Amino acid sequence: MTQSDCELLEKLCRPYRDRNDDFKWIDESWISETEYGFILQLSQREKRLEILRDYGGSTALCRFLEAITKDTGILFVLFDRDEHVINNIHSFDW
Repeated sequence: MTQSDCELLEKLCRPYRDRNDDFKWIDESWISETEYGFILQLSQREKRLEILRDYGGSTALCRFLEAITKDTGILFVLFDRDEHVINNIHSFDW
């Protein structure tokens, strides 16, 4: 996850104004911020990945989420800053 991905997830886990309607608020309750990172609930995977792409999520993050959830039945992904980096997964130092 890039630093801009982290900033995006921080934004999406709280209600925010719609890009096209200043009077409409959006609440993406599928992202939860924890003390150490984020939990993403991906039961509607295609819709969730589309939202991330539309709001500027990195290609690396979207491809990672797509790869680990496609055809696996995985519904939740936990990003924890204190865990070890998984071998062969591209990571970012920031």
